[in-house]
Amino acid sequence: MSFPDGVLIIDKPPGPTSHDVVAVARRAIGHPAMKVGHTGTLDPLASGVLPLVLGRATRLAQFLSSTDKEYEAEIRLGNPAAAAALINKTRVGNGELPPVTAAGVPPGPGCVPKRYDGACGSLFDALMYEKRIETYGTAIAYFDLRGWGCLLEGTPTQLPPPGRQLDLLGKVNYTYGGSPGAVGSAPKPTNCPLLHRP
Repeated sequence: MSFPDGVLIIDKPPGPTSHDVVAVARRAIGHPAMKVGHTGTLDPLASGVLPLVLGRATRLAQFLSSTDKEYEAEIRLGNPAAAAALINKTRVGNGELPPVTAAGVPPGPGCVPKRYDGACGSLFDALMYEKRIETYGTAIAYFDLRGWGCLLEGTPTQLPPPGRQLDLLGKVNYTYGGSPGAVGSAPKPTNCPLLHRP
């Protein structure tokens, strides 16, 4: 059986990662030369539509990517109980932490994450913490922290073109920023959970 180039829509259940779904699709296709990719990471605890791109359509993946996540949407749409239930699937099952509620992280020994002022975090803080754990070591973590305004102070927020490209264009090279207080550097995070060492 041969598959044409195109987009395959998958209804991903909670549990497998986007990469796991791609691996299953590759095995199901049974054609080793066929390229298969996904259009954006859907976190393991999330369920929903995950478009896969096949063959020459993998070139379209960058245009189809989306970063909307169901649990963040639940919080923003005023349904914190549903968001807490989604967060608790990995928080309690994998992290062995006490469940969060719509009010946030319960005080006590399981108070993870804590805020910079030492208080237990809110529901959104718990979401950021769980997402950070799931995406550790990936570029997704950087872009999430940048979007939430939680990068370490002095982290570059604007990524410059490579120096080689500037040389080819005959433009002057410049520094890459990253100094606290400099233009293009993150300010000190004040309204974030403690995601890294202060």
